[in-house]
Amino acid sequence: MKDPAVTAFFLVAYPEFTPLHESKRAADDLARVGINIQGVLLNHVLQPEDYNGEFARARYAMQQFYLHKAASMYNVPLFAMPLLASEVIGIDQVDALRNVLMKKTAIV
Repeated sequence: MKDPAVTAFFLVAYPEFTPLHESKRAADDLARVGINIQGVLLNHVLQPEDYNGEFARARYAMQQFYLHKAASMYNVPLFAMPLLASEVIGIDQVDALRNVLMKKTAIV
């Protein structure tokens, strides 16, 4: 598990206060035992075209704040995973999500 040639660790967190701080604590705990993370997937990120009401605009603004906060917390690539209409289930959906992610560059 400590050999980066064999294993890659990516944390997954929501761009919100508690999930970011808990994932940072997990990254620090892993580092103490010699396991370094290679990146952080920030999940369920709203896009500007996703909102059409006051609540969604407020959530988007909050997420933008915590996406920038995450950039100052981690020294690894961060990836914004879009909020999807349904849960990712099965290899076809995982492959489609991989294609979306691979077309994007890290947000940091």
